[in-house]
Amino acid sequence: MPSPKSMVAIVDDDQRNLRVLERMLASAGYRRITGITDPAALAGIVAPVAGPGDFVRRGSGTILLIFFTIALALNKNLRPKARLLGVAGAAISLAIIWAASMHLVAERNTFLRAHTSNASHLRFRHPFWHPLYVGFGYAKNDQVPAYLDEVGVARVCSETLSADYLSQDYERVLRNATEQLVRDHPGVVFRNLFDKILVVVLFILICGNIGWIAVFRRPAVWPIDLAFYAAITVNSLYGLLVIPYANYLFGLISYSALFGATSVMLAAERAKTPSHNWPSQLSSLRQT
Repeated sequence: MPSPKSMVAIVDDDQRNLRVLERMLASAGYRRITGITDPAALAGIVAPVAGPGDFVRRGSGTILLIFFTIALALNKNLRPKARLLGVAGAAISLAIIWAASMHLVAERNTFLRAHTSNASHLRFRHPFWHPLYVGFGYAKNDQVPAYLDEVGVARVCSETLSADYLSQDYERVLRNATEQLVRDHPGVVFRNLFDKILVVVLFILICGNIGWIAVFRRPAVWPIDLAFYAAITVNSLYGLLVIPYANYLFGLISYSALFGATSVMLAAERAKTPSHNWPSQLSSLRQT
């Protein structure tokens, strides 16, 4: 039985679909159901989801905002003012939620500093050069022998023993090591990048499934298609720059699967529309 506090938001441009889904959810026990038909109103949902998401997984909320911005900005069925207000509202709300989250972290760190002797454990910063460097161990080579944290630690210790793990000095050593690897051993870099691209493309094709076939059986709906393409591309960077494992590619997997389902739905709408009514069909698809 759903919790009395559970709230469900349904987004669709067709009121009939909203009514059907509302009745189904109500029969399942949900009581707090909100139907939304105005895409600009999504700003009130995107920001509360994107803010905490970006806080927990760096970049995930930003990618959602990129998706929302492209889909809204290219929607010619909305007035320019509505598009601008929607995007601005989502961006401002995301910034407020992010600032509130960072304020809580600052208060936590202030408290912990008063009760610990090692302030280095309180750094709230995700490392960049450490995962990037050890990520070159994906394809077998002698320079970065494996994708292991110990490989990065060993590389830093070969130059200095005074750098704390993931500290600024630690990151600086691995940045220099990465630049040296790119400069002196480009073959290692290209081999890793090639292998990672193959795996990432495989994830995209498998998760998008028959949706990629449906793309060629329907007209392009640019607000939707470009938003998905941008989100999938940005999410793929986690796998290309670090490692193409599923736990690094949750965002890519999710957007690819959603794109596949959306593409099949659009192709199905195309099939329902008589071929002689092409202008009406294209207009209907673009409004979806």
